[in-house]
Amino acid sequence: MPLVLANALVIHGDPSVAPRLGDVLVEGERIVDIVVPGGRHAGRGAGPATERIDLGGRALLPGLIDCHVHLCLTGETRSDELYASEGPDRLLVRMAGLAQRHLHAGVTTVRDLGGPEPAVFVLRDAIRDGLIDGPRILAAGLAVTTTNGHGSWIGALADDADGVAAAVQGRLDAGADAIKIIATGGVHTPGSDLMTAQYSEGEMRAGIETAHRAGVTIGSHASNPVGMANAIRAGADSIEHGIFLDEPTAALMAKHGTTFVPTLAATYLFEPHANHPDIPDYVREKAAMTVPAHRRNFPFAVRHGVTMAVGTDAGSTFVGHGLAAVEVEILTRFGISPLEAIAAGTLNAARMLHIDAQVGTVQPGRTADLLVVDGDPTRDIRALQSVALVVKSGRIVREALGPRTSA
Repeated sequence: MPLVLANALVIHGDPSVAPRLGDVLVEGERIVDIVVPGGRHAGRGAGPATERIDLGGRALLPGLIDCHVHLCLTGETRSDELYASEGPDRLLVRMAGLAQRHLHAGVTTVRDLGGPEPAVFVLRDAIRDGLIDGPRILAAGLAVTTTNGHGSWIGALADDADGVAAAVQGRLDAGADAIKIIATGGVHTPGSDLMTAQYSEGEMRAGIETAHRAGVTIGSHASNPVGMANAIRAGADSIEHGIFLDEPTAALMAKHGTTFVPTLAATYLFEPHANHPDIPDYVREKAAMTVPAHRRNFPFAVRHGVTMAVGTDAGSTFVGHGLAAVEVEILTRFGISPLEAIAAGTLNAARMLHIDAQVGTVQPGRTADLLVVDGDPTRDIRALQSVALVVKSGRIVREALGPRTSA
């Protein structure tokens, strides 16, 4: 049955388009019309067999996109140990449950940047085929990293250019529709040095060109300026984390049009629990550097107009699943407007992932992945966390509107 979401404050996803009151008509999986008061139908109008939901002026926007999650991790202090000890069947069920947390929070697409093969692909396909509910998943499978490098416990190991190209091709052959290359050390691997560049520019390019020939995008974990610059010059589609970003590297990112996925939630949500007794000492020691550095250096990207996309690093320590709206809110703390921050979690993310012809904006012809929230997030960005309705591919998957009328 066609669905009309009436009397909504429609937030397009493109920050240059002003929010406006209107009715959104959905048929099948797609948005077919948006009608504003006094305006004409852009497409076919609602018929007598249409279900109509009056949203009472609530904000309606594209479903959020989280560009950096790990569905195999829970966000607990030792979730990597749980992952390593859990049987494959139980792990897959756990991953399905964590994926549903994203969907119920209005996150209708996620990019999983490091997960078990084939489990993450099985989950992706099961959701795509309608066997279970969950967000659309773009899955990288194993992350490409060096022997004993950051993330090697969930990695495809490669130590030279040929090896990187082969590891990327292996992920493509396994079914990956995104690729992650780990350019530098990281926090959650013992003995990994945050200031080490794991790959040269040439080695990064070998993997990135392999992925791009297949039409697949690359996200690069990169903490320090050398590793970031290697990834940017080699053509990475996104830089993940960027903890020790400096001004020249931010300018380089802007020049190359590289999207920045800063995962600010990863340090903001860790900080209140920094003295938790279950945190390994090596994590605590590195976090003592990364937490203040992240917020000190992120403004370089804002200053240079770098394109932002939302990613939470869901599953890392103290970062739960379904928190994309929290990341959007954190972006506004750095002078990014609410509409620009929302774009980071919708249009910008969709463009970076090359799915913007499908999702990321509210307009006729797009897939009806929609989030309705109580309040107006352009006035109070925290309203994004007050979920009233979630629509995925034209189907209501969560409703918290209270009594409503239908026609």
